[in-house]
Amino acid sequence: MLTTDTVTLSVLQSFDKLAPFGMGNPKPTIALSEVVIERVARFGKASEHLRLHLRRGTQEQKETPLEAITFFAHRELGGAVEKCLVGATVSILAYAERDQFARGQPVRLRLLKIF
Repeated sequence: MLTTDTVTLSVLQSFDKLAPFGMGNPKPTIALSEVVIERVARFGKASEHLRLHLRRGTQEQKETPLEAITFFAHRELGGAVEKCLVGATVSILAYAERDQFARGQPVRLRLLKIF
């Protein structure tokens, strides 16, 4: 089972071996349960997009958080957006991807559903 600690570049590279994705071969979906939200940010012209930073490591030994984003958050996630509060524990479904715009192109999650 994957956790925020195990969603790494090597996992993403393993998923890439299953490509090409499309009809009949959807992208692998990651399920993470009981993840803690450390930071919430809205962005975009009308603050319609959502960026979450999910805790990695333990409370005592925190690591760099795992970023998770969605565009047009209310349309994509509906009322579940209201659960996205700092300190909240949620379960999520997401795709793993590389952030093409960040230095080093780190792995991040593209949110599909929040429970």
